[in-house]
Amino acid sequence: MNVQQSIDKSKRKLLYIHQHFCTPKGHGGTRSYEFAKRWSHKNYDITIITGHGYDQTLTTRGTSKIEGFTVKLLGSKYHNTMGFHRRVASFFRFTIESTLFCLRHGKKYNLVLATSTPLTIAIPALTCSLVHKTPFIFEVRDVWPDVAIEIGALRNRTLKKLAFFLERIAYKKACHIVPLSSGMESRILGKGVPAEKCTTIPNCSDTDRFYPNCTRRSKSDKFRILYSGSISLANDIEFLGELVLAAKPMKQVEWVFAGEGNRLFWLEKFAFENKLSNLKILGKVAKNELPKLFSSCHAGLVSFRSEPIFYENSPNKFFDYAAAGLPTIFTRTTWLADVVEENDIGFISKDRSTAPILDYITQLSSSEAKRIESSKRIRTIAETMFSRDLMAKRYEALLSRFADTKRIPNK
Repeated sequence: MNVQQSIDKSKRKLLYIHQHFCTPKGHGGTRSYEFAKRWSHKNYDITIITGHGYDQTLTTRGTSKIEGFTVKLLGSKYHNTMGFHRRVASFFRFTIESTLFCLRHGKKYNLVLATSTPLTIAIPALTCSLVHKTPFIFEVRDVWPDVAIEIGALRNRTLKKLAFFLERIAYKKACHIVPLSSGMESRILGKGVPAEKCTTIPNCSDTDRFYPNCTRRSKSDKFRILYSGSISLANDIEFLGELVLAAKPMKQVEWVFAGEGNRLFWLEKFAFENKLSNLKILGKVAKNELPKLFSSCHAGLVSFRSEPIFYENSPNKFFDYAAAGLPTIFTRTTWLADVVEENDIGFISKDRSTAPILDYITQLSSSEAKRIESSKRIRTIAETMFSRDLMAKRYEALLSRFADTKRIPNK
């Protein structure tokens, strides 16, 4: 046995289940990638099982090695432009394939980390737990089925009952639960989960990938406001259309939208019909191309629908904006309100009116000093509260609590 083999055997084996896994070459969130990269360089031998979707560089079904960890690509396909029924079909195909993988290989892992959405991601994790006695951590990115019900996507009474049943079993059998916001944690605790079983680890700021660029921004002819991320039903794109339209007389302001989703066509049609020359729609942009785009903008925009469930959302885009030093505008209230308002790093709309948002934009765009100071403050928040390295260490400490509770036979 050589030294490398000895090192590999000494590592804890972690099975990471994430249907929507994405690298920086793709067009989605990279939370799982960034964590796996850091953990695999330390104490973990990691296998990620995922499906086709947000990362077009992951195209060959089978196994590949990325940044020191293994990615197992299954056959399911997903895209956020899919309708409800096609999404459900995609979720169930991934569930079947990943569950079969767990039945065959689950016994060799010390720990399973299953990250939702969808809620069905809990099924293969439960399989590992019940069949192979492998403990699993359940990461909750959205509290399902609550989200699907509140936005009207899940209406069938039988499916609701099944979803709530699966949620209860997942919370009960998981050795620990990791929600992505304090609001999500409160909702989960309200379902009867003990407080000691939950640890909030929010989305993170990649301070080694995004950097402020105050000098370049101060010389820009236009004050550029960036919306980066999903252009979908949950993001209340209709309100954003109204906001851009209301800002049309503000000749110094330019809006930049980077992303895709099931409301992209509506936005393009709205922009054409209203001759919105102040709006640029870029479509999807790979994560590794975003820093350059962010550095050309002055402020960031976060938008969700008004339902209470979206107060709890942990938006990737805010944490990227913070790393890039972009003061951030929220079109609705958020669990991040205290951080934003106490540090004066953005604006939060309380009544979903366009006028207060435009007033804030006017103030920020007319004062270079205010803009630069806001940029410095939000970057400091990214570094001290939400940096990826900080959250990865906190998460790793949690993994270590449970990874040694199961002994793997030597073979």
